[in-house]
Amino acid sequence: MKTVLFLLLLWIGSASSAFVITEGKCPDVSAQRSLKFERYMGRWYEYMRFPSPLQPSLQCTSAHYEQLSDGSVKVVNDGYIRAELFNRNFVLDRWVAEGFADVPDPKKLAEFSVSFPPLDSKGQINYRIIRTDYHRTAVVHSCYEIWNANIQFAWILTRERGVRPRNLDRLFRELTNYGVDISNFITVDQRNCPTDTP
Repeated sequence: MKTVLFLLLLWIGSASSAFVITEGKCPDVSAQRSLKFERYMGRWYEYMRFPSPLQPSLQCTSAHYEQLSDGSVKVVNDGYIRAELFNRNFVLDRWVAEGFADVPDPKKLAEFSVSFPPLDSKGQINYRIIRTDYHRTAVVHSCYEIWNANIQFAWILTRERGVRPRNLDRLFRELTNYGVDISNFITVDQRNCPTDTP
């Protein structure tokens, strides 16, 4: 069972490209109390994320959330692997991962169970929206405990590509108060992105 869970985490990590493995238990992170679901839908751009050894050079990354008629949410993460040569970026590969999210507990709308086929999270909460104002920024965290370690995923998302959140210092303080090591964040290169990306 632990092997299956570990493989699931690696798959989610490759699909979301943002995780860190550390010793000990997960930090005690709380999702925001309520969520206006329909306002959270749409495209979010990664401003910062935890690094991933599976996708170390992913740039121009975004996530698009669309509510489906059955109440679930379609999640499409995309980004590019690029190389710079003579001060120009060249696209080497486009990366897309499609998954689905649902809310296992209707009293906790800011806590999702996200799955990227062929692996299924089986209703386990693995995506917590710590804070969002819906129109500028969102902070998301996830953590799994395996043996004596934890695997953490974290994102600071923005509605505008590459725009530094005005409240970034406050968001960092909030994450630090939860016990999240903000030194793990890397800034995502959102400059000169391909024009076929929304």
